[in-house]
Amino acid sequence: MALSIQALLLALSLLLWVFLLTCEGAMPKCCLYTDRPVSSKLLRRAEKIEVQSSGGVCDINALIIHVKGKKFCAHLPKKEILTKILKRRSGKKRMKSRLGI
Repeated sequence: MALSIQALLLALSLLLWVFLLTCEGAMPKCCLYTDRPVSSKLLRRAEKIEVQSSGGVCDINALIIHVKGKKFCAHLPKKEILTKILKRRSGKKRMKSRLGI
């Protein structure tokens, strides 16, 4: 009897573990705060940006900055600076490709 209870508990814990692993992708990862200052060096290294709005699942408006697989949260007004940096960077890449560099 004790063995069957242990086996049942083991099976239930295994099912719970599998459930939690499969549901993690469905849960959004929101920025919780944006009070840390974002350095200009980090802004220049940004590879991608996303806008998080408080109208959806997340609680606050934020700018999500992707740098080398990591995500950083910033105040939304930083978006103007980042879009200028990313446009400038893409313009340089186009120039280099046109010149054959």
